[in-house]
Amino acid sequence: MIGLIDCNNFYVSCERVFRPDLNGVPVVVLSNNDGCVISRSNEAKALGIKMGLPYYQLLELPFGKEVKVFSSNYTLYGSLSNRVHSILRRYVPTVEDYSIDESFLDFSSIEHYITDLFQLGIEIRKAILKEVGIPVCVGIAPTKALAKAANKYAKKETKEGVYLCKEDTQTVLKWTEIGDVWGIGRQYENALLKLNITNAWQFAQLPEKYVLQKMTVVGHRLWKELNGISCIEMELETPDKKNMVVSRSIPRSLTKYEDVENAVFKHIDTLAMKLRRQKQCTSSISVFVHTNRFRTQDKQYYNSFKVPLLKASNNTTTLIRVAKVGLQKIFKPGFNYKKCGVMAFDLCPENVLQGSLFSVAENDKSNTAMHVMDEINKRYGYKVTRIAAHGFLHKAHMLINHISPCYTTELDDILTIKI
Repeated sequence: MIGLIDCNNFYVSCERVFRPDLNGVPVVVLSNNDGCVISRSNEAKALGIKMGLPYYQLLELPFGKEVKVFSSNYTLYGSLSNRVHSILRRYVPTVEDYSIDESFLDFSSIEHYITDLFQLGIEIRKAILKEVGIPVCVGIAPTKALAKAANKYAKKETKEGVYLCKEDTQTVLKWTEIGDVWGIGRQYENALLKLNITNAWQFAQLPEKYVLQKMTVVGHRLWKELNGISCIEMELETPDKKNMVVSRSIPRSLTKYEDVENAVFKHIDTLAMKLRRQKQCTSSISVFVHTNRFRTQDKQYYNSFKVPLLKASNNTTTLIRVAKVGLQKIFKPGFNYKKCGVMAFDLCPENVLQGSLFSVAENDKSNTAMHVMDEINKRYGYKVTRIAAHGFLHKAHMLINHISPCYTTELDDILTIKI
């Protein structure tokens, strides 16, 4: 049996952990640069606030100013997510951290000792709520796809927030709309709706041969999962990435080369840090810039340039030099740049590097300095130390006008209790 733990309205729930006054109040969390709504409380959903609603449109609504608004606080969310995942591993040894707010549990190793998985789900749910303060729902079924459907059913249709879908899968599958089936994209959804297939049960009753012909191997695998045949394995280790991108929209358009350069170097700093954390190096760097396509009154421009490295690296100073070459190739004055970013290609393990005849070994002191910088940032806070090349540009910094404190990671933000 497979279980799926899903945190309810996760970002909003994280904000409520340390703000009980927000319970029962409509709350939303905004995307980067306070752009649009990406998490809503049930009260906000009841008001008709849609996912992806731009923030300025929210303010224009009659009840807009009554809604509590927060900027994304990923440091807080990541910290609470780690606490939830650690609790899950107390109950089940095999856990796949599917996302920041979802985890798959493999009960196969403990089913001989646990006679009531439904009760175990309730116990896990109570432990997470008591120790972290995050409400979760639990779906338990023979396969991953069925566990996904059971989790949604538990959230919408049960008081306990737990649903065990063992033999009677028909109830859940008939309740699950075809567009809500895990792995069914919009293209497949439209195609199936044309065949009057509106729910997961109807899809599961299609002939196997027909599904294999029309929906290839991926659709066939999903069909088997919905019919109780497990064929999507647990991913206990995150596979190594082949590429990596770091980019972000800029709150205020940039026109000067120096400002865009500083923003690009900031992304390179983040990219190099992520590479070192994953013990990987990149063999080439691509830099891109573009204007705001929504401002039709402005001149539009988009370009990118890829620069190969003679030897793969994750050294920030090396990657900054490479990125500078790429940016100089594509930057043009006279444009209002709204977004820039960097991409790393052909990633490889840092302990298996092949140089070329013309490559020069990086300075050992420089590599040591990178790792020391990482340790300082890990211990004292994100980017306490940084490479001076990306400066302290405020124009490219994110808009976080509604950010909450980092209650669990910053000493200055720890709650004080008056007795």
